[in-house]
Amino acid sequence: MSRFVGLRTHDGPQARELRAVLGDFGYDAEHVACMKSEGRDQWVVAMTGGACESELVKVGAGRQSLSVEAEGRLLRMLSGRVGSFRVPCSHRVISGDGWSAFDMERVVGQPDIPAFSPEVAHEACVALSREAGGVTHGDLTPWNMMCVDSGRWILDWERSRAYLPGYDLAYYYLSSAYVAAFLGRGEAVTLLMGEDGGGVRLAVALGVLPSELGEGVKEAAEYFLRKNPSDPLLHRLVRECEPGAGGYGRCAWAV
Repeated sequence: MSRFVGLRTHDGPQARELRAVLGDFGYDAEHVACMKSEGRDQWVVAMTGGACESELVKVGAGRQSLSVEAEGRLLRMLSGRVGSFRVPCSHRVISGDGWSAFDMERVVGQPDIPAFSPEVAHEACVALSREAGGVTHGDLTPWNMMCVDSGRWILDWERSRAYLPGYDLAYYYLSSAYVAAFLGRGEAVTLLMGEDGGGVRLAVALGVLPSELGEGVKEAAEYFLRKNPSDPLLHRLVRECEPGAGGYGRCAWAV
């Protein structure tokens, strides 16, 4: 996303519609700052004065309308918490002609620097399975898990979806290596797939066989494979997690 800018600097149909949406929430468009997602008709709007400074509004137009509406409804359902993690509360989801929007709690404070933590990822995945109605976050990464004075937060739920065991854990490990380079790619895959790796520990915690996580791990690997089409580790990960391949949990992973 680009930086926040004052809405008064914008003009045109989208800016006028955005002002109207904020008016539906009862906000003064003269006292907000906006951040637009690159390449998408989606905005996060921050209040800059008065009693509403602790709130944000997320707005989606066109093709982004349905995903924004779904994210807002999920945040309302989660009611601010998943296990020991906090989730931004949302009180209102409203929709109009070609747009949707919801308000949400603004996380304040200086966050810790994002870092790879298998323990935190494990705890979050167990909580998502047991206490979030079987929701897959869809974008679980160290930078979407913020620790501030008010607690540990899981943010950015716009890619959430129906539960797919193993997806969030694999996505966390792979994004930590392939996006942020917090650790080597081979190390990330070994830590995920090895004999005492994150996948086996998650399966034990959930009371399932490691192979039952295979579909989710495969789908996460395919996501990163589309961005790294020649990566041999991802190709192997996809093959090993094919139905009937039996690779997941065979303890054969040592890169």
